[in-house]
Amino acid sequence: MYSVIKSHKTDKDDLKQRSDAFCINNATWRYHQILAESEELEGLLNEILHTKSNEESAVLLTEFYMSLDAKLRDRNNIELTKLSPRERDVFDLIIKGLSNKESAKLLSLSPHTVSDHVKAIYKKLNINSRSEAVFKFALVY
Repeated sequence: MYSVIKSHKTDKDDLKQRSDAFCINNATWRYHQILAESEELEGLLNEILHTKSNEESAVLLTEFYMSLDAKLRDRNNIELTKLSPRERDVFDLIIKGLSNKESAKLLSLSPHTVSDHVKAIYKKLNINSRSEAVFKFALVY
């Protein structure tokens, strides 16, 4: 999925907008994958669509989103097990918004080592940016 965003901002701003749009589309795709794989969620969604009462719909919607978020959280936790303990340390700092240099200082590593860990994390988790990491794995934290 690709989104085209027209903007008169700088190239850097435009690139950030495109990256954010990609992350949103990626998250939407992940929700669609979970929905396609889950008969339980499909059943809840059908119940919501055929419910006449607003109160009952609200209860079912809450249950639906709680189940969807739990399934996404479980899937993300499984993906994070692909990381080595040191990569997980670096990943935790990425999620908190720290730079490679800041992470290196906290972990007593060289910035080059942290950069290597970041590249390995991107590859293992099939992500392309820090913002995508935050967006994709926000529910785990």
